[in-house]
Amino acid sequence: MLTGGESTVLQRKNSLLGNALIITVFSLAVKFMGMLFRLYLTGRMGTEGMGLYQLIMSVYGTFTTLATAGLTVTVSGLASEKIITGGRGDGKLLLRRAIRLSLFISLPAGVIMLLGAPLISARFIGDIRTLTSLRILSLSMPFMAVAACLKGWFFAVTQPVKPSVASLLEQTVKIGVTMLLLGSVMKGKSDPQTLCVGTVTGITLGEIFSTVLLWCMYLFKNQRDILPTENKREYDANIRRVCFPIGAGACMTSLLHTCESVLIPKMLMLYGGNRESALSDFGIIRGMAIPLLFFPFSFLSSLISVTVPEISRLKAIKNTEALKERTSKILTYGWIFSVAVGGMFFLFPDIYGNAFYRTDEATRAIRILAAVTPMMYIETITDGMLKSIGEQMWTFITGLINSAFRIGAVLFIIPHTGAEGYLWLLVVSNVFSYITCAYRMKKKAGSAPKMLEGVITPLLCCAAGGVTASLIKNAVRGIYPKTVCVTAVYLFTAGGLYLILSKLWKRSVI
Repeated sequence: MLTGGESTVLQRKNSLLGNALIITVFSLAVKFMGMLFRLYLTGRMGTEGMGLYQLIMSVYGTFTTLATAGLTVTVSGLASEKIITGGRGDGKLLLRRAIRLSLFISLPAGVIMLLGAPLISARFIGDIRTLTSLRILSLSMPFMAVAACLKGWFFAVTQPVKPSVASLLEQTVKIGVTMLLLGSVMKGKSDPQTLCVGTVTGITLGEIFSTVLLWCMYLFKNQRDILPTENKREYDANIRRVCFPIGAGACMTSLLHTCESVLIPKMLMLYGGNRESALSDFGIIRGMAIPLLFFPFSFLSSLISVTVPEISRLKAIKNTEALKERTSKILTYGWIFSVAVGGMFFLFPDIYGNAFYRTDEATRAIRILAAVTPMMYIETITDGMLKSIGEQMWTFITGLINSAFRIGAVLFIIPHTGAEGYLWLLVVSNVFSYITCAYRMKKKAGSAPKMLEGVITPLLCCAAGGVTASLIKNAVRGIYPKTVCVTAVYLFTAGGLYLILSKLWKRSVI
């Protein structure tokens, strides 16, 4: 017979698992649609067009970060605390104050991007072909900011299906509008500038649609909770206290990443080559290899989305042991999954590169970066958990140091090493980020992955899975049947062996 406390804990765990499953399904659908869409764009634009598109999105990312950084995490964490201590009315007031703040920040950001587009495209990016695309994207800023707040609210009240549905429909609108424009209205066009304009138009309309849909979901069946009429300044102060450090760190990091992205083609030209070849190399690494490697991260990102409010709650009630247990499990499961993914891409980069992009140009980039994919994944997970326990300043400082190092390396190393040097720069940078985040998580929460269960055993199992999959690799014809067979054999062998070894080693320990 379960006690009341045990029943509550069990219900909470079941709720978290159910929410994680819901978000995973929707997130995978969104990511899969995104990868198919990227495949379409690569074939339509070519590597030069993808490089130009990636430059546009890098600048867009900086303004997006300025307009939205920290809002989802802030509303998710603070609203969940307010609901626990004061009820839904307190949570809703916090949401309204957060939306007010988001508009105060995002509207000026959009205006600056709109009016500053000529200067940004000509002087900063150094390619006037990006001008129209930047102006179109600036219109989405206030919508994205409001959507970020609403998503945080739905996570706080454990309704993840609503933002998940919104994301799926947003992706559908983006892809549908873009393919309509590129395939019909711009059918005879082949220049990268025009194709980028069609693509960002779809993106902007998708963001607007998503925000309107989320707002309608919030208003639908909205209970008339009594909102507090006092201490609004206290709510604003709490939002700024959490949001601004996250936002400042994210904005600075994003700005540095954008500077890095803009510098890379210029430095590649110094190594030897014209603008077209430099954009092609940049497009292969940033527009093809990295998105492919992060595609499976959907499984883990959904877990992080639903656990951030829970981690914030455990931190708020000072339940140290539960916090340590929860974060350690997340890190262990994250390592198991990311080692499997990294091994898959490291062993068969040619297969996946051809399957997704119908070219082997990205093969070497995929293999080199796959070696640090587990660290890339875990660093992203740990960064989110650190922010949820109040370590925003630490993540800001370490991110700043890492970005400054990367820019320095881009300026002084890439002109002498080219694209190969940039790949190894990414390896070193991700190793540094992982080490710093793992150290801080161990120090502040006492959490760390279990080495035998989370690291050593998965490595052994993935090696065995790779050997087995290699035996049937050449026996299957056709890139897509081969991809399916190799993936299935690899995962089946590695997963089955992992289950066997983990049970044997647990018995031996007992």
